[in-house]
Amino acid sequence: MSLPNWLTTVPVWLSFGGSVASIAGLLVSIAVLAQTKEIKRSFVLRARLPQLSTDLKAISSELLKSLENAVADAQGSDAPILRLKSLLINLLPKVDGSQRKMARGLLKKCGGIHNRLFIWQSETRVTLSNDKLWEIYGDTQGILEALVQARKDSKWS
Repeated sequence: MSLPNWLTTVPVWLSFGGSVASIAGLLVSIAVLAQTKEIKRSFVLRARLPQLSTDLKAISSELLKSLENAVADAQGSDAPILRLKSLLINLLPKVDGSQRKMARGLLKKCGGIHNRLFIWQSETRVTLSNDKLWEIYGDTQGILEALVQARKDSKWS
């Protein structure tokens, strides 16, 4: 006795339906993973924002003191610049959009972005002039104000 034709195609349709459901489940999992990463970034920023802005303000005032000192040379302002670079590297993954663009631009001015080619990295030690240091100080004040405004915005949401 032979089975009806429609009955022999049922396993094929079930297999196809299972494959489609599996792919749909994978897409949903990727979307959920992306959303949890964004939520984590939002909470980390909200928790760390006051401390980051306080640290940035301290570095900024330290840089200003070294700039106002008439005897200050490039050697005297190395420590605040190095601290600023490390703070900006820490800040980059925590901020979004325009703040990240500002931080990346300032990091580039400080000489903190490495040239990368596969696994090799090259970093050039940049000697900054007084005019460049004043420009870095101004940009630091801009990022500081953006972080203060972001902290105010986070209180409203």
